[in-house]
Order: sequence, then structure tokens, then C-alpha cells
Amino acid sequence: MELTPKYVQGLIEKTSKALESLEVLEGGKAVYDMALSYRDDAKHFAEKGELVTALAAVEYSHGLLDGAVGSGAMKVLENEELFVF
Repeated sequence: MELTPKYVQGLIEKTSKALESLEVLEGGKAVYDMALSYRDDAKHFAEKGELVTALAAVEYSHGLLDGAVGSGAMKVLENEELFVF
């Protein structure tokens, strides 16, 4: 598989949708903020053409969300298919 801007942009959009699909519960705000920050970093690196770094940032962001949902710090309100739990 070739890493392309379109592929990375798709992951950023998926993670953005996931961020909007959650309710942050007690103890989850710090993790949510971190996931948001990594998603924003991914956007920045993608715009600079640094696709490997963008990929790493967006995957880390989404992993934080999956972990927070799995631990009960966040609740999925919609788009459950975006999460692994």
C-alpha cells in the first residue's frame, strides 16, 4: 500500500468524526484534549506533506479515543463503527 495524502486525509476525517461522536465522562477530558491535539498535529503534518508523521499522529489520536471508550472515560453517542471496543 502506498501512503497518499488522500489516505491520510481520510483517516483525519474519520478521527474528526469520531471526536464528534463522543460524550466525555468524568475523568475523560484530559484524554479527549490529547486526542484532539494529536488530530490537529496530524492535520498540520499532512499540510506540510509529512505523511508518515501525520499518519502516526492521527492513529495515536484514534487509539486514545478507543482506549478511553473501552475504559469508560467516554461514551459513544453515534457512529459506533468508528470504534474498537
